[in-house]
Amino acid sequence: MDGMSKKFAAACIGAMWLVACEGSEETARTLDAAVSAPPQKRTTPPPRGVRAADGGAMDAGRDAGAAPAVDGGKPAHVEQPDAGQHAVPDAGNAPQEDGGPTAPRCHAGVTVRASGSPTVWLVIDGSGSMIDLFGSVSRWDALREVLVNPNDGLIKSLQAELRWGLVLFDGPLPGGGPNATVLPDGGMIHFPSPPATTCPRTQEVEPQLNNFAALQAALPELPLGGSTPTDKALEHLLQRYPAAPASTEGPVSVVLATDGAPNDFCSESFLPPDVRPYVVNAVRKLLDRGITTYTLSLASTDQNLMQHLTEVAANGGTGKPVFTPADKDALASALREIVGKNVDCSVRLNKCVALSHACDGAVALDGKAVPCDDQNGFSLHDEATLQLNGEACARYRASKSRKIDIDYPCESVSR
Repeated sequence: MDGMSKKFAAACIGAMWLVACEGSEETARTLDAAVSAPPQKRTTPPPRGVRAADGGAMDAGRDAGAAPAVDGGKPAHVEQPDAGQHAVPDAGNAPQEDGGPTAPRCHAGVTVRASGSPTVWLVIDGSGSMIDLFGSVSRWDALREVLVNPNDGLIKSLQAELRWGLVLFDGPLPGGGPNATVLPDGGMIHFPSPPATTCPRTQEVEPQLNNFAALQAALPELPLGGSTPTDKALEHLLQRYPAAPASTEGPVSVVLATDGAPNDFCSESFLPPDVRPYVVNAVRKLLDRGITTYTLSLASTDQNLMQHLTEVAANGGTGKPVFTPADKDALASALREIVGKNVDCSVRLNKCVALSHACDGAVALDGKAVPCDDQNGFSLHDEATLQLNGEACARYRASKSRKIDIDYPCESVSR
């Protein structure tokens, strides 16, 4: 066989393996059977000198069970498919009962996407009711103190590890009323911000490391003072992520902090539409793009709000219920749990793995196997995110290299 024919034959073999990974399961099984089937022995060898199909002469004295020669000399050598560059042992190459090897398992090539530090978006309700009491201080003061206190605030202490982003939002008041709210004692407070003329009105800070000063400046001493178009604020965030986040952003999470059911006075109608379903739908869309949403209620005694936020939390992909702190200390604990325990033990994958096949793969951290276990091993947070839990998460945080090897068979990959 000339050089061109050799290249063509090798290309055909490579194409067969590609189809086995990317084609249907039936196709993969057919190819596996074809490769693993033992060679058929001839019962009657052809006479010496009979021409073979490739034009070469066949030797009647040749062992009938040997692999066919490519050029009449050395037996053909079939290259094994690329195992996806993983060092995880594959049980699929164990010998069969008759002593012959099985077909190598088709590896999907699932790897950890190169990623930067985790990204946390704070989506904060800036409506007028945030001035209401929350323990001994206002909801707004408590939130501001926990987040941007220059001595021990959460953002200051974690700004070197997390990329913090901010969407502070409010919206127009009914009938374009003044930017003011009535206090519990009957007095009235006028907010320094003028009434919102856009919906939503937002103050934003782009996520990045070491941006405490920018976030502190973006959270004023008083809230913005308008209405609560939560649906529009989340849609605004969706516009920033028309697809899954870039790998440089690391795992992306949203923390929605609000004290009231969403309303939408963006139209001229005095009676706003019920936008709660739109909020739930926006959270679902974020999750479809690999972005999880944690839900934080600053008014847990409001039953209508709690019913709505419970549905939001159920669709946020975190497995966590609504966080319902009742004072500043409880708020600090809730936020530390959200950003400290979950975000940095999630790693994004380069391919999507079907959740029903989560335990079909093998995962190793620094060369040591990690079991498929929701408590102390790995699980799939969603199809594109691997979550390390319990002891595995602790090992990951303590590791210097944080080297993760992943091996999934082709049939586990959904897209």
